[in-house]
Amino acid sequence: GRVRQDIPLKDISDVTIRFEPLNRWFDLGALELASRTTEAYCTIRGIPQVDHVQTQLIRWIRAHRNPWEPISVRGTPDHAR
Repeated sequence: GRVRQDIPLKDISDVTIRFEPLNRWFDLGALELASRTTEAYCTIRGIPQVDHVQTQLIRWIRAHRNPWEPISVRGTPDHAR
């Protein structure tokens, strides 16, 4: 079954974009979010224009915590092309 994993915005330490081969044709990607306080992670698949979603998510994360704390960002739109 499915397991619900909640990670508060302030606890996200890593945002990674993944592109599966077939989904590249449809401009769909996946976001992998990792927690900085636990070993929890969350993968959200089937996101259209995932690079735009990643950019907005990073803005929200930075708005809700200390701006000097690093956020690891991996994956770029170049991987989709």
